[in-house]
This record gives sequence, C-alpha cells and structure tokens, in this order.
Amino acid sequence: MASQGGFIVRDIGRINEFFDNNKILPVFFLCGEDDFAVESAFNEALERLKPLTDSDFDFESILLQKNYNLEEVIGIAQTFPFGGGKKVVALKEFESVDQKERLLPYIKDPSDYTVLLISHKGKVDFKKKGLFSELASRGYAFQTSKTRSDSLITWVINHAARMKVVIDHEAAGILVEMTGEDKGILEMQLKKFIDYAGETGKITREIILETGSKTKTYSVFDLTDAVGNYDKAKAFLVGNNLLENGGTMPFILTIVGKFIHITACAREGLKRRLPDTDLISKLKVAPYYFSKCKQAASRWDEARLTAASRALLEAEVNVKSSSLDDKTAFVMLIARMFSASEDNASADFRR
Repeated sequence: MASQGGFIVRDIGRINEFFDNNKILPVFFLCGEDDFAVESAFNEALERLKPLTDSDFDFESILLQKNYNLEEVIGIAQTFPFGGGKKVVALKEFESVDQKERLLPYIKDPSDYTVLLISHKGKVDFKKKGLFSELASRGYAFQTSKTRSDSLITWVINHAARMKVVIDHEAAGILVEMTGEDKGILEMQLKKFIDYAGETGKITREIILETGSKTKTYSVFDLTDAVGNYDKAKAFLVGNNLLENGGTMPFILTIVGKFIHITACAREGLKRRLPDTDLISKLKVAPYYFSKCKQAASRWDEARLTAASRALLEAEVNVKSSSLDDKTAFVMLIARMFSASEDNASADFRR
C-alpha cells in the first residue's frame, strides 16, 4: 500500500483479496500509468464480479466518452437489482470523462446492492480534494505505477512462462529495450516469437534479432533499423505495417523518439571520445541497442537530428491535440524527418 496525502491507496495486484463475499467493496477504482495492468485487473474483476448477479439485466458495462453524463450512472447504480443478487456496473476509460466530480455524491453514499467497477488509465492525484481523495479515503482506490525496466524484464520472463515458452534474461532485456514499456505491445511481440521457439520452447537473443526478416508482419526492430539506415521508403512500409497490426502512433513516437535521442548521445560521445561503456551505463541501455544507435550516428548529423527532434515534437502535439488518424500522423512524421534531412544534405552538397 502507498500513502498519498494521508490516504491509503492499495496496489492493484491486491484486488483479488476483495472478491470474497465478506470483503467485496461497493466501489473498485482501478488506475495507474501501466495501462496493461489496469486493463488486465479490470477484466479479471469483471469475471469475478459477474457471478454475483442473478440476472443479465443486473450487469451494465459502459465505455465512457468525453461528454458522458455520470448522473445516468448514478441512476443505474441506485436501481434495485432484478434478481436476488448484486447489481454490477462497470465503467471503462473513466479518464475520458470531463465532469468526473459528478460521481462524487454516489461515492460518498454508494448503494449496498451495487458494485461499481471503474477503470482509469493514467496517474491520479489523490491529494486533490474531491472525487479522487474521497475514493482513497474510503479505501476504494487501487493503483499501479509505471513499471521500471528491471521489473519489466522479470514480467516478460514470467509472462512468457505463462505462454508455455522460456525466454532468457538477455533476450528479455533486448525485447524490453527495443519495444518499450507497453505490456500490451510486449505481449504482441512475444506471440510473434513463439512459433520460432521450436521444440526447445526457448526464445533466445538470436530468435528476436533474426525473426523480423522472416515474418510478414514487421517488428519494432525493423522500424529502428529503417530509421537508423536512413531508409525513408522502408520506414514508411514498416510503420504502416505496425499500425495495421496493433501498433499505435504514441507507441511509434516512443520507439523512434528514444532511438533518435540515444543516437544523438552516441554522436556526442564520439565527438568527445567517451568510452562506450560509460555512455551505456549513463543512458541505461543495452549494449546491443547502443551499438545500433552508434552506427546510425554516422548517418544522422546534428542538423538531421535537430530536424528529427522537431518532427517528433510536432507529431506528438498533433496526436494529442488534433483529429488526425494515426496513419496520417505517421506519414507526416516520416516525411518531415526525412525531407528536412534531405534538404540539409543538399545544402551541404552545394557548399
């Protein structure tokens, strides 16, 4: 448990302790920066709570949107069950709602015959007076923090075991380094490698690094390779393929952004003749990943890196504040990264 401003916020992994009849809470509020953990806990809670209802009419699942009227939720939750069991009301993507405080009166006085389950992806400030502080003070809040890389490696190893395959520590580290912290994407990548584990049932470093070229769907490794090799056409192809197979623009921005940042650091290290081991330790990246970025540093000069950073920043703003779809945003990102680089290269040639 974590204490925030005098309130107790339980770890989301402890939610299973509260599904016994004598311990069931009237409200379960699941939140945190680990989207995969929040969604997994939410789905598991649904499976555990559904049997408490005696009628299909006593189960409501609502995908919330920006302008959803939460007073309707209160009306549903305060309606008596049709059967003799509980009423279960599940609210998904609570973070999308504008007027969240409208739910506060119900949290202060929840129905005895209803279980309200809420998922909220993202960090929550439980110190702020109002709905969130009320949820914490009543013991209804369950939170997960963003997972650190070392914990993620352990998660990958354990998750692979649940999928009936073995992945060694080095391979898991490379996968986390290249894929990022999104557990949903990590799971998607793991599934791609299972077929190549063979009779041994082992996913190794070699399988991860070689599989990308053998599958019809590309991996994040192909995307960073295309960017590192300054291959605009391949970057377009790989990025669109990733978006068609479960990837998202925020995920791609994270992957490309990290690669450009480490490449810029590698370039600076080369100029200052710093030992690779010092840079790897300071940047906290795997040696294999750093070597890829160091190779890319010879193709991406300072002007190109600056242009790429600006293109990434612009793309991030577009994704958060405009109605552009992911594919259009990606096309604009790559076009601006590479066209700016080509303009710089032409100017260098003319000089």
